[in-house]
Amino acid sequence: MPNFLKKILFNEYTIFLAGFIVALILIYNYALNPVPAEVGQVIGAQTFLNSKGELVVKYAFVGSNMDIAVSDNVQQTAKEQKLELVAEDLSARTSSSRTFVTNNPEVRISEFISGPQYFKDDLGYWWQAEYAIATPEQFARLPKTQLYARLHDTSKFAFVKRALADTSTFYPDPNVEVTSVDGVTGRSTDGTWSEIRTGAGEFHTDTASSVAHDLVSAATTNIWSAFNRFIAGFDTSSIPDENTIVSATVSVYGSGKTDNFSQSVVVDRRVPATATDLVNSDFNIAGWDGVEQASNRITIASWSTTGYNDFTLNSTGLSNVSKAGVSWYGLRFSGDFDNSEPTWSASLTARFTHYHADQTGTSQDPKLVVVHSAPVPSTGSIFNQEVIFNQEVIFQ
Repeated sequence: MPNFLKKILFNEYTIFLAGFIVALILIYNYALNPVPAEVGQVIGAQTFLNSKGELVVKYAFVGSNMDIAVSDNVQQTAKEQKLELVAEDLSARTSSSRTFVTNNPEVRISEFISGPQYFKDDLGYWWQAEYAIATPEQFARLPKTQLYARLHDTSKFAFVKRALADTSTFYPDPNVEVTSVDGVTGRSTDGTWSEIRTGAGEFHTDTASSVAHDLVSAATTNIWSAFNRFIAGFDTSSIPDENTIVSATVSVYGSGKTDNFSQSVVVDRRVPATATDLVNSDFNIAGWDGVEQASNRITIASWSTTGYNDFTLNSTGLSNVSKAGVSWYGLRFSGDFDNSEPTWSASLTARFTHYHADQTGTSQDPKLVVVHSAPVPSTGSIFNQEVIFNQEVIFQ
């Protein structure tokens, strides 16, 4: 046999043997080397939005050794039926029930408890399950049972996670609009800070491919010449009603900036008078929520002029993602949003510029990216701990 062929066969055999050894190690670790559970370890978990719209984790954890005492209810039932309890049938025990053998071979007494209460670890030991709620950050630091860690770290189950969460991207309509619009409204008459901020809108545009957002000081002391506000709508009605909004990001593709007056860009919310056409009065301060919708602000100094500027929606912003129609957001200068007049200096401009929906294509359009998840199914999901590796259901 030629040497080069021997070398090839040797290398392939070596790779195969190495893979086989790794497989044996994994099988040993996962199946032949179980460890008992410990008090405090996580058994199972689910995420959901609380009443404040915040993402939290409800989880079950090992509370203590299972109390094997026969309950008063079981004893009373046996007494009423004139039966004697012999022992618990451990083979019939589940996460929410216990079954007892009686002196009558044809009669057994089963006790069902509302909600899963018992947990069996890899060694077959039973534990009492307790429940708690934590933030995702707190949950990540909690100790996990071997099974829970194994399921969540095994790549072959990753398809389940992907199946339960979808990412959808939405854009405003370009002109001619059908369901949504984006554009700018503003004022351009000289006035004091209060006058220009709270006065009536004097112009708007919703057909330009890119518009500069300006805050301009006049030559006269403490007088301002102009500033504007951006409005964008995203038709998110395609998100299924039963889905949960997990996270969302509003992004605009920057194209220019002028950094004066130490300003940042803030996400607010404005539902315009008409869903497909802006009007001057959409500028008016009374129509804006005045509640910050994102967890971050972007300073004009750090404003990207060659890529997307991303704003991660907070709980308020997430609650305004509509599954029935259009989700509305807007951008404002921080001085405008906070009603904090910048230190005046003559004839200067603070500016941030970005593309609008009328820019060709969608690669630079404003966008809303939403991660949303379907309801957790009752079977087949690692999140509700289906019976896998002899693990009982914890959530269902």
